[in-house]
Amino acid sequence: MGKYYQELIRAGMSRRDKRVTNNLTLSVLHQTIQSISNKQIELDLVLKSRLKNTEVLCFTGQWVKADYLNLIQIDQYKSVSHFSRILYDHGGSCVYVKKSIRTKEFNCFKGTSAEKEF
Repeated sequence: MGKYYQELIRAGMSRRDKRVTNNLTLSVLHQTIQSISNKQIELDLVLKSRLKNTEVLCFTGQWVKADYLNLIQIDQYKSVSHFSRILYDHGGSCVYVKKSIRTKEFNCFKGTSAEKEF
């Protein structure tokens, strides 16, 4: 078994989950957003029209602190992961997934993010 799958199993994903994942197709949007807090209306309009079949949203440059990011709701999506800077104002990332999709967080990667590391 490869190192990648060993890590997934240690993180709690079973071999059965791996087989299901191999047959899954997702539509993913990755966007540098430069402040998610002032783009919620535009984002909602685009997601309900042109991007209504997008299952995963990945935003970088969200520019908000973790406590405020928890208040941001995107219709039909759930927040599954985020990183906000503590020492600096800009940057950060967040991931939203359609509520109908089952997700599992891999805790083995917690704590690997560092501000201005490279």
